[in-house]
Amino acid sequence: MIDNQRALERPDRVDAELDAVDFVVQFLVPTPLAGAICQVEIRLEETDLGTHFAEIIGKSTGPLLARMTADAGMKARQDHIRELVATFKKHIEDDQSVRSQSALPTELPISPSEIATAARSALAEVPQANPGIS
Repeated sequence: MIDNQRALERPDRVDAELDAVDFVVQFLVPTPLAGAICQVEIRLEETDLGTHFAEIIGKSTGPLLARMTADAGMKARQDHIRELVATFKKHIEDDQSVRSQSALPTELPISPSEIATAARSALAEVPQANPGIS
């Protein structure tokens, strides 16, 4: 997460950090315990090898007992969360492979005459200004 104080002191470094991140989502997750909330951040970043997916779960906030219990519960669920992330990764990769196999060509051949015809019809639809009216 970007530190606001650091943003004030070194805005050039924060801008560089923001440029390197392709997609960031932050949201609050309520816990079953009254008053405890965890902040979660999901990041997708482009790398040389593909896309890096990171899920960052912050410490709980709220009353002390609720925080301690929620933090212990999150640690206990760490392996389960990793499995969910792996499942999500597989889903994205499978979806991408299906899309790339049935991808449309990136360039559709358009002849110069088709471009000229489209330009003429677009210009014909534009109302002509009346020079006598101010």
